[in-house]
Amino acid sequence: MRAMDPQRREPGNRVGRSESFRYDEPKKKFPFKWLLLFAALTGGFWLYYDLRQETARADEEQSTRERLEAELAQEIAQREVAQKARAAAEQQRREADHQTEARTEDWNRSISETLNERGQRASLLAKVPGQEYEALLTAVDAAGKGLGRPEGVDEAVAKGLIDAVAAARSTLPVGGAKEPLTFVEYSPNSALLVADGDKSTARIIDANSGALLATLKGHTGDVRMGRFAPGGTLIATGSADGTARLWDATTGAPVVTFTGHTAQLTSLAFSPDGMYLATASGDHTVRVWDTRRQVLLHTLEGHTDDVVWVDFSADGTQLVTSSWDKTARIWDTRSGVSLHTLTGHTDGVRMARFTPNGTWVVTASDDGTGAIWRTDTGELVAKLEGHTGPLRWVEVSPSGALILTTGVDGSGRIWETRSGKLISTLKGHSDEVTSGRFSASGQRVVTASLDGTARLWHPKTGQSMAILRGHTAAIYAVDFAPDGEHVTTASLDGMMRIWAIEQSSALMSFEGHLGALTTTSISTDGKRILTSSEDGTARLWDPATGRLVSTLKGHSGSVTTASFSSDGSKVLTASDDWTAHLWGAETAVTLGRFTGHTGPINDARFLPGEAQVVTVSGDGTARLWSTADSKPGTVFIGHTGAVRSVDITSDGSTLLTSGDDGSIRLWDRRSGRLLSRFDSSGPVVTARFASADTRILSITNAGELELREAKTGLRLPLATVKGPVTAFAIGPAKLNFATASADGVWAWDATTGVVVKHLLTDGHKVSAMAFSVEFENKIAAGDVSGDLMIWDRTDGHLVAAVHDHLDAISAVAFAPDGSRVITGSRDFSANVYPSSIAGFLQSACEMLRHQDSYERARETCDAPLAAESAKSPTPP
Repeated sequence: MRAMDPQRREPGNRVGRSESFRYDEPKKKFPFKWLLLFAALTGGFWLYYDLRQETARADEEQSTRERLEAELAQEIAQREVAQKARAAAEQQRREADHQTEARTEDWNRSISETLNERGQRASLLAKVPGQEYEALLTAVDAAGKGLGRPEGVDEAVAKGLIDAVAAARSTLPVGGAKEPLTFVEYSPNSALLVADGDKSTARIIDANSGALLATLKGHTGDVRMGRFAPGGTLIATGSADGTARLWDATTGAPVVTFTGHTAQLTSLAFSPDGMYLATASGDHTVRVWDTRRQVLLHTLEGHTDDVVWVDFSADGTQLVTSSWDKTARIWDTRSGVSLHTLTGHTDGVRMARFTPNGTWVVTASDDGTGAIWRTDTGELVAKLEGHTGPLRWVEVSPSGALILTTGVDGSGRIWETRSGKLISTLKGHSDEVTSGRFSASGQRVVTASLDGTARLWHPKTGQSMAILRGHTAAIYAVDFAPDGEHVTTASLDGMMRIWAIEQSSALMSFEGHLGALTTTSISTDGKRILTSSEDGTARLWDPATGRLVSTLKGHSGSVTTASFSSDGSKVLTASDDWTAHLWGAETAVTLGRFTGHTGPINDARFLPGEAQVVTVSGDGTARLWSTADSKPGTVFIGHTGAVRSVDITSDGSTLLTSGDDGSIRLWDRRSGRLLSRFDSSGPVVTARFASADTRILSITNAGELELREAKTGLRLPLATVKGPVTAFAIGPAKLNFATASADGVWAWDATTGVVVKHLLTDGHKVSAMAFSVEFENKIAAGDVSGDLMIWDRTDGHLVAAVHDHLDAISAVAFAPDGSRVITGSRDFSANVYPSSIAGFLQSACEMLRHQDSYERARETCDAPLAAESAKSPTPP
């Protein structure tokens, strides 16, 4: 729009108006078209702008979308690549793991094969004389490495270790000497040995371990002989230096030196009371010394050549000497007077001995004969003729009934003392028989030979019982331990060997019963073992030493059962003689005698609290008795046949009996009232509470196994086993039980009756069983041939199998800590074994400890045993 010009007249304006005067002009129409155009242009512009912006945004979004899609595609591609890489890596890892597992399996298999080969080699070496300790080293190495593996010890390794232990127990080599050995003798208690050593010394040796206890130094010439005094407190040695010396047998300290002889000593002997020592010498004399006052009493002169032997009579009143002058002489000990000269031999008289009763003297000569002489007259009674060369030894049996001679002809001969009659000839050695000994019982003879062997014989039959091989040179000395269980040999190879008469892998054997064993048990503190026997006695033993502590005598019939009280201070025994006895475990004194039954007592038990005991009998009754005064208590009457077993609940409220009438009965202990009766299919030989007293386990005489609910008598279904049950055991916690039948040993859950494990016995007929105490995780079973088997119940593997007993195992028990198993047998003996391979390994290491080869086993022994002992048992 334009601005209005004031000078311009427009139509209709009046003339003469001032310039400031505004007059109305006719109104014109507003130019809306321009406005509309402007608006349209503006709108178009903004529409165009908006369209451009929208297009730009769309382009940008499209670009962003395409970029994102590209990034997404790239990310997906990258993920696919990564996934493929991961898959490839996983595959490679799996393949690597598989290869590693395969290599590990191959490695483990290789290790197992290697260890098994070593176990098998140990078993083979154990059978080779002289290689027993090489077998032990091999077995220790294999077992030690096996214990360090998660897989444990394989059966071949376990067998090798057990075989090696058994073989090594049969012979203990004792080294330490570089020179030939010519003498050895046991102490009276069989605990010590005295033997010669190197460079004019003698040695005191532990007869159990072979450990050197003391070296006796002081002589200036070779030590030719050593003897223990009868009390075992002193040792006498004789030397080529012409002196005899006394030593303290405990410490090896010198006591006194006896000088006076002018030539080497050839023999010495203590009087039976130990008061006198007689020494024989190459100076043709014998000297008698007072060991207490340490002075010379007599010099016995009369022989015209070297005196080579001296011996005292059993009462010590006489001496006999023998000499190269072809005579023997009998002397009075107190006066030193020569009583008789025994003449008749045509060559030197090597030895002369008194018979135990002092009636005769027996001599052995290089003329090839022996002779028997009367001591009161010096008269020749009999000539012992038969050897084809010089005699080397003569020995009289402890009873005096028999005489042993040995000779250069390689034989030994047994003669009857009274008549001089030849009883048997001991043939088998391939060279000169240098010496021989009778066992303390007189039932065995041992001989030693230049052929490097010793042999055990039955004296009356002449039958060879064993050949003791292992020395690599001639054996000049042999001695029987006074306990009759060991023999020791000394050889020119510089070695001594201690031989067990019976080869065994047992830690300890207990012998002394005169009848089959019926039960075995061990006290809760593990310090006493209790055995009972058909010989009518029970015996208490020290498991640490094997020593018999006491014999419980009083029954007149077979002892059917024996058990400790909970604190081990008392023992309860029951017998076929219709009585039960209560004993003091340490004193062996009878504390109570329970009489009243009219038939054999088949079972007896302490009740909880031990104020009472319960007995059951063939008279059909069960009875309670007071342990304080032996007075009878409640009598439980109801069975119509013999009562075979009794058990009691843990709270002592209820008794469980079973018997030949086929019934199982529950009784109220206080009132004697019958609570329940459950009938079986036949006579019930045993019944026991199980599973917190909620179950009853029973076995019939036909071997049928039954498991019942204690409240209702309802029978629980059980898996079928092959054949009758021949033995059973229930765990101490009563959570598990085990049975034996023709198809093996079965471990069961006592609550459900479900089979937990089936343990194969390879045809063994099991006669006795037991569970370990802690966690009930081990089962031991003994069979009718004397074999013992121990299993781990949790995984079913056979831990150990040993064969030592000569007859059926009739009783088995575990030590409270589970480390040992005690067996009782019909061979009249009881044995103690380790219950684990670690236990056998520890035993093996102890056997090696005093050997020169121990350094080879030290690391193997220490590490696995430490690792094994560090393991705490865990419940299955």
